[in-house]
Amino acid sequence: MLIASTLPKILPPSPDPALLLNHFVANFEVPLIILLFVAFATALVVYYRRLRKFEDTYTSLLGHLPHDVSRAIDPAGSSSPGHVFALASRGPRDAFEAELKSAEVRWRHIMSAFPQLDALEPFEQRRILLIPALYTKIEAVHDVQRLIENRIKNRFGNQIHEPDWVRKLGDDFDVPKYPELAIANSAIYTLPFFLTWQRRHLWGVLPYAIHTRVGVLISKYHPALPKLEEYEKGYQERLARDSAYGLWVHDPSLAGWISVLMESAGDNPCRLTPDSSNFQAQHISPTVFVVGTYLHQELLPLSCAVLGNSHTASAFALNTVRVEPSEFDKWAVLQSEQGQWPDASAIIVDLALCKEPDASSSWRLLRMPHCVYLPIGIGYSVLAWPLLARNVDARRWSARTLTLAADMLSESKAELSLIGIELDQRLWKHLEEDE
Repeated sequence: MLIASTLPKILPPSPDPALLLNHFVANFEVPLIILLFVAFATALVVYYRRLRKFEDTYTSLLGHLPHDVSRAIDPAGSSSPGHVFALASRGPRDAFEAELKSAEVRWRHIMSAFPQLDALEPFEQRRILLIPALYTKIEAVHDVQRLIENRIKNRFGNQIHEPDWVRKLGDDFDVPKYPELAIANSAIYTLPFFLTWQRRHLWGVLPYAIHTRVGVLISKYHPALPKLEEYEKGYQERLARDSAYGLWVHDPSLAGWISVLMESAGDNPCRLTPDSSNFQAQHISPTVFVVGTYLHQELLPLSCAVLGNSHTASAFALNTVRVEPSEFDKWAVLQSEQGQWPDASAIIVDLALCKEPDASSSWRLLRMPHCVYLPIGIGYSVLAWPLLARNVDARRWSARTLTLAADMLSESKAELSLIGIELDQRLWKHLEEDE
């Protein structure tokens, strides 16, 4: 009885939670604050040590780099990629140095983000990828590719590695489909290399020409044929009026033929299955086909940007159908009967991949201006910029290689013009004077 009578005084059967909380805070407030402070201080020390370790490692890597990597880059100044692009597109005299400067700026950015790419491996041990993909059937182009290949092998010797699978792909090799060749590698491309705006983050070019036109293969019964022929004729007349800079100063309105094609085809394109053997059976509605990734995903979207027409840009993105060059070859369009095609269909194709239709054919091949500044030359990954331009000797070797290649191509200037490649001696002749 004594225990029972005194128990409520020792431990109430239903304690008030508010009283318990006040009791806990009163007795443990200071120790809790100390505990939280210690935990925070410990986490801060761990974070600081990790940060210092990263900074020490990063600084160590930067210490192995040439001094010029650490120079500041003013994104709004004359070294910005946008400014350099505008300078290069003004005319041929500035293009060589401007393109090298553009690649240098991007190389510095990459080195700032990944300094180990240029610090951990001695230069003499680095592998250099030689990309030998073929382009066009013009023999002079193949001769130039062999010239470039031999000069590269003579200069860099055992460092060169040549991937065999690139040759095996033939016309289906498309630079933007294989960015892994350039992201972390020094790579040099022997084919005539198209440097679109989208590629400038990973690639550069030593220019010997600019690309101006693409092919549009259509039926002679196409409802907009007369209007399309006006665009083709208008471009030719512009070149005749300004032979010096007509190739460089573009009239954006001349890209309006893309709007005409998209409006004629409508918004119900056919969608092809991977098996193109039954192409005719699948091609049941007017469709604009684009041959090759670089035309479909790079060059022609840029033409839409130049045109500044959102309706055309969205129609192109939503309603065109991309096909591989090997598929286009299987279609044998020029050997097929025109009646098997909807009249308003069209194929946009690199002129190097399409033959001229016979005069008696029901097909027409138009050479249409894309109105985009598109230099062509010896391509290289941005990581290969030091091989070509880091010092005076490298620049002289690059300039000499470019002039040799361009002079050899000059013999086929008219033939190259037919496939949209316009050689301009002003791109390289002044380099011979500087040697």
